[in-house]
Amino acid sequence: MDTRLQILLAIGAILFLGVTLYFIRKKGLDLNHSILWLFMSVIFMVIAIFPEIVTFLSRLMGIKVSSNALFLVLLAFLLIHAISSSAALSRHHNRIKRLVQSVALLEHRIEQLEAEKQRKSSESEVTKEEASCRD
Repeated sequence: MDTRLQILLAIGAILFLGVTLYFIRKKGLDLNHSILWLFMSVIFMVIAIFPEIVTFLSRLMGIKVSSNALFLVLLAFLLIHAISSSAALSRHHNRIKRLVQSVALLEHRIEQLEAEKQRKSSESEVTKEEASCRD
Protein backbone atom coordinates (compact mmCIF):
# COMPACT_ATOMS: atom_id res chain seq x y z
CA MET A 1 0.00 0.00 0.00
CA ASP A 2 1.26 3.44 -0.87
CA THR A 3 2.59 5.46 2.08
CA ARG A 4 0.43 8.44 1.18
CA LEU A 5 -2.68 6.24 1.21
CA GLN A 6 -1.59 4.77 4.52
CA ILE A 7 -1.19 8.25 6.06
CA LEU A 8 -4.49 9.39 4.57
CA LEU A 9 -6.21 6.31 5.97
CA ALA A 10 -4.73 6.91 9.43
CA ILE A 11 -5.86 10.56 9.42
CA GLY A 12 -9.28 9.51 8.14
CA ALA A 13 -9.57 6.82 10.82
CA ILE A 14 -8.71 9.32 13.56
CA LEU A 15 -11.25 11.83 12.21
CA PHE A 16 -13.83 9.07 11.81
CA LEU A 17 -13.27 7.96 15.41
CA GLY A 18 -13.58 11.56 16.60
CA VAL A 19 -16.85 12.11 14.74
CA THR A 20 -18.21 8.79 16.02
CA LEU A 21 -17.32 9.67 19.63
CA TYR A 22 -18.89 13.12 19.17
CA PHE A 23 -22.19 11.57 18.03
CA ILE A 24 -22.13 9.02 20.84
CA ARG A 25 -21.48 11.73 23.42
CA LYS A 26 -24.25 13.94 22.05
CA LYS A 27 -26.59 10.89 21.98
CA GLY A 28 -26.95 11.08 18.23
CA LEU A 29 -26.27 7.36 17.88
CA ASP A 30 -27.88 4.45 19.67
CA LEU A 31 -25.87 1.57 21.08
CA ASN A 32 -26.11 -0.74 18.06
CA HIS A 33 -24.97 1.89 15.59
CA SER A 34 -22.25 3.25 17.84
CA ILE A 35 -20.69 -0.18 18.29
CA LEU A 36 -20.72 -0.72 14.53
CA TRP A 37 -19.06 2.62 13.78
CA LEU A 38 -16.52 2.25 16.59
CA PHE A 39 -15.66 -1.20 15.24
CA MET A 40 -15.19 0.27 11.76
CA SER A 41 -12.92 3.04 13.04
CA VAL A 42 -10.80 0.45 14.86
CA ILE A 43 -10.59 -1.59 11.65
CA PHE A 44 -9.49 1.54 9.76
CA MET A 45 -6.76 2.14 12.34
CA VAL A 46 -5.57 -1.47 12.14
CA ILE A 47 -5.45 -1.26 8.34
CA ALA A 48 -3.55 2.02 8.54
CA ILE A 49 -1.01 0.52 10.94
CA PHE A 50 -0.76 -2.89 9.22
CA PRO A 51 -1.31 -2.37 5.48
CA GLU A 52 -0.12 -5.92 4.81
CA ILE A 53 -3.60 -7.08 5.79
CA VAL A 54 -5.08 -5.28 2.79
CA THR A 55 -2.33 -6.65 0.53
CA PHE A 56 -3.07 -10.18 1.73
CA LEU A 57 -6.82 -9.73 1.24
CA SER A 58 -6.34 -8.23 -2.23
CA ARG A 59 -4.22 -11.22 -3.27
CA LEU A 60 -6.82 -13.54 -1.79
CA MET A 61 -9.57 -11.83 -3.83
CA GLY A 62 -7.43 -11.73 -6.98
CA ILE A 63 -7.20 -7.93 -7.10
CA LYS A 64 -3.81 -6.60 -8.20
CA VAL A 65 -3.94 -3.16 -6.56
CA SER A 66 -4.50 -3.25 -2.80
CA SER A 67 -6.17 0.17 -2.69
CA ASN A 68 -8.84 -1.14 -5.08
CA ALA A 69 -9.46 -4.05 -2.71
CA LEU A 70 -9.75 -1.61 0.17
CA PHE A 71 -12.30 0.50 -1.70
CA LEU A 72 -14.22 -2.60 -2.75
CA VAL A 73 -14.46 -3.82 0.84
CA LEU A 74 -15.53 -0.35 2.05
CA LEU A 75 -18.13 -0.09 -0.70
CA ALA A 76 -19.51 -3.54 0.19
CA PHE A 77 -19.70 -2.55 3.85
CA LEU A 78 -21.54 0.67 3.02
CA LEU A 79 -24.00 -1.13 0.76
CA ILE A 80 -24.75 -3.71 3.43
CA HIS A 81 -25.19 -0.95 5.99
CA ALA A 82 -27.49 1.00 3.64
CA ILE A 83 -29.69 -2.06 3.10
CA SER A 84 -29.90 -2.82 6.83
CA SER A 85 -30.69 0.84 7.58
CA SER A 86 -33.43 0.82 4.94
CA ALA A 87 -34.90 -2.33 6.47
CA ALA A 88 -34.85 -0.74 9.95
CA LEU A 89 -36.42 2.43 8.56
CA SER A 90 -39.19 0.38 6.93
CA ARG A 91 -39.85 -1.45 10.21
CA HIS A 92 -40.05 1.84 12.09
CA HIS A 93 -42.33 3.31 9.43
CA ASN A 94 -44.72 0.36 9.79
CA ARG A 95 -44.64 0.62 13.59
CA ILE A 96 -45.40 4.34 13.46
CA LYS A 97 -48.24 3.74 11.02
CA ARG A 98 -49.79 1.10 13.32
CA LEU A 99 -49.31 3.39 16.32
CA VAL A 100 -51.03 6.30 14.58
CA GLN A 101 -53.91 4.03 13.59
CA SER A 102 -54.25 2.76 17.17
CA VAL A 103 -54.25 6.30 18.56
CA ALA A 104 -56.89 7.33 16.01
CA LEU A 105 -59.10 4.39 17.01
CA LEU A 106 -58.67 5.22 20.70
CA GLU A 107 -59.51 8.88 20.11
CA HIS A 108 -62.61 7.84 18.18
CA ARG A 109 -63.65 5.52 21.03
CA ILE A 110 -63.11 8.30 23.60
CA GLU A 111 -65.26 10.67 21.55
CA GLN A 112 -67.99 8.02 21.38
CA LEU A 113 -67.88 7.45 25.13
CA GLU A 114 -67.95 11.18 25.86
CA ALA A 115 -70.91 11.64 23.52
CA GLU A 116 -72.72 8.71 25.15
CA LYS A 117 -71.99 10.09 28.62
CA GLN A 118 -73.26 13.53 27.60
CA ARG A 119 -76.41 11.98 26.09
CA LYS A 120 -77.10 10.03 29.29
CA SER A 121 -76.46 13.14 31.34
CA SER A 122 -78.95 15.10 29.20
CA GLU A 123 -81.54 12.31 29.51
CA SER A 124 -81.18 12.22 33.29
CA GLU A 125 -81.66 16.00 33.45
CA VAL A 126 -84.82 15.71 31.37
CA THR A 127 -86.22 13.01 33.65
CA LYS A 128 -85.37 15.12 36.70
CA GLU A 129 -87.22 18.08 35.18
CA GLU A 130 -90.23 15.88 34.38
CA ALA A 131 -90.24 14.55 37.90
CA SER A 132 -90.07 18.04 39.39
CA CYS A 133 -92.93 19.21 37.11
CA ARG A 134 -95.18 16.39 38.36
CA ASP A 135 -94.67 17.35 41.97
